[in-house]
Amino acid sequence: MARQQGEAMLNRVGPMYGVKYSWDSRCSSAIDSLRLVLWAQSQGKNEELMAALGWRHFGEDQQLADRQVLLAAVEEAGLDRQQAEQMLDRGGYNQELASVSAYWLGQTMVDAGGGMVVSGIPVLIFKSTNPKQRSQEKLHGSIPQHDIEAALRRLEALER
Repeated sequence: MARQQGEAMLNRVGPMYGVKYSWDSRCSSAIDSLRLVLWAQSQGKNEELMAALGWRHFGEDQQLADRQVLLAAVEEAGLDRQQAEQMLDRGGYNQELASVSAYWLGQTMVDAGGGMVVSGIPVLIFKSTNPKQRSQEKLHGSIPQHDIEAALRRLEALER
């Protein structure tokens, strides 16, 4: 029941921000898509690429491990398809991705007590877009829906 309520809420809120969700997707490796985002960032087009990848994955159930899906997103973002393909073929941005991944793993580490440290997956980070009220909410691990809603309400209040 909680999942259905969560999906219903996202289906209501998403269109307000131009986001359409599909709930029938399968997981696939996102490594190449992440490498492409880092490459796009070097050209000032990471937001455009993330948007093109996002609607394909979340709205159309397209797989991020499918090279043709990735290259179509590259073109939509205004990037050069052939350069992207060459970058992927030569293993570009593998080291950068490993470095960024290690950084974010460090950001998600939580002291569990008794000398144990765990990393909560997923980690949801929501940021305010109000330049006068910069704030973020960071939620770790298995997160109850009401905690996500409360974080979004707090950030929404800063947007007014």
